[in-house]
Amino acid sequence: KAFLNINCGLLYILLKEVAMDYSFLSTLKIFEGISPEELKHLLPCLNWHVKKFKKGDFIFHAGEVINEIGVILSGNVIIEAYDLMGNKNVFGGSSKGEVVAVSYSFTPNEPLIVNVIADSDVEMLFIDINKSIYVCSASCKFHSRLVSNLLNIIANCNLSLSRRSLHTSHKSIRTKLISYLSYQVIKNSSNEFDIPFDREHLAGYLNVERSALSNELGKMKREGLIDFKKNHFVINQEAFEASM
Repeated sequence: KAFLNINCGLLYILLKEVAMDYSFLSTLKIFEGISPEELKHLLPCLNWHVKKFKKGDFIFHAGEVINEIGVILSGNVIIEAYDLMGNKNVFGGSSKGEVVAVSYSFTPNEPLIVNVIADSDVEMLFIDINKSIYVCSASCKFHSRLVSNLLNIIANCNLSLSRRSLHTSHKSIRTKLISYLSYQVIKNSSNEFDIPFDREHLAGYLNVERSALSNELGKMKREGLIDFKKNHFVINQEAFEASM
């Protein structure tokens, strides 16, 4: 029986090894500069596990304290919160390869004030933050690189929150939209791009009513300032300059 238990444990480890695509993981920001072979040695130190979620599932709940970060292997998630009046605020979305809840996992005993929800079918890699930030006794250089990558990700999260504050600081729906779409032009180096939100989530992100947002988008389209289909946008730069 003991022999059977040992072999079952070995089989489980081997199945995990086969299922994990280390070459793909090495392309992600969190594992940047760490080779697939190094990841095979690093991940077991991080108490990693993978979990799948259906669209609409809660990955993390507001109010819970977490000690893991999630790396999106496939799918998209939305980060949102509700106030006491039931109003929804969308803080952003994350997609394949991105990391969620990293700032909260770095802060012991700090409960989440947001929900992280699957916006599609999602596969998520979870790693223990304490195992991630404290370098093991071997002081592996790739473990130190992981810590550096995590700090860089936190800095980018702060920038993302600052951008949202900038967009929502404008008074009118149009100026909020122009601020957000202007950033997308810069980010994509193009006047044509896809945004990560549907109308409901874009309204929550800009902190406006969905119907009012749709009306304003329709006006801007009729004025020839923009064109769009679902989350695909085309900005008419000449029309914007002529309207000023």
